[in-house]
Amino acid sequence: MARYDPDPFENPEQLSEQTQEKLRKLSPFQKRLLEEVAIEGKSFEELSEELNIGSDTLEEHYVDALTLLREGEDI
Repeated sequence: MARYDPDPFENPEQLSEQTQEKLRKLSPFQKRLLEEVAIEGKSFEELSEELNIGSDTLEEHYVDALTLLREGEDI
């Protein structure tokens, strides 16, 4: 049995086809935000300084990405 790995960017074969399709629809920027915030645990403030983008703007993009991933799911 395959070990569960929570990082969808490293082991996409462990995700459903529907989830993989949703990940493909994300922009590279949205993928980066998801990876750095959800997986690496960085704050919006940290990324704001690194990317020279307002933390509120980053949070909006992050929420948009999560919304896209959650479309059609019962939450």
